[in-house]
Amino acid sequence: LADHRTIYFSPNGKGGYTAADVPFTFDEDFGRDLQLTDSNIHPTEKMDFEFPFFDDVYQSVFINNDGVISMGTGIAFRDYQLNFARVPSIIALLLDLDPEAQSVGGIYARMDNDQLTVTYDRIRAYRQGNSTYTFQGVLYGSGEFSITYNGLPKF
Repeated sequence: LADHRTIYFSPNGKGGYTAADVPFTFDEDFGRDLQLTDSNIHPTEKMDFEFPFFDDVYQSVFINNDGVISMGTGIAFRDYQLNFARVPSIIALLLDLDPEAQSVGGIYARMDNDQLTVTYDRIRAYRQGNSTYTFQGVLYGSGEFSITYNGLPKF
């Protein structure tokens, strides 16, 4: 994946989405720190936000500690790691993130008007030492969404 990139997804009327590169945008107003953990104590946060996704409308989305936004119910990393997930989800990066391993950054959410902005700011990967990841997902009440990468490690 290219860093400093925004990809915009819009429903295409054929049951899927059209993805397009758009000008880079990263909202610095992160909102509330969700204080998600890598343990079972608080791995997800439910947000009441109506979001149409693949021709279904969900009343809530779940923000996951591993960078996943799922619709209608939470999801565990082991489920999508084993290709077993049956939960509609947006997965910006397929990584086992460890939000408890950093002294700066965190996982944030902000809801305004008809959009939900979710930011993963400088979150370390569980098995990749000091590599940190910053990315942001924005969901719009129309069913469109974007993913912005703004801090991927260079390997």
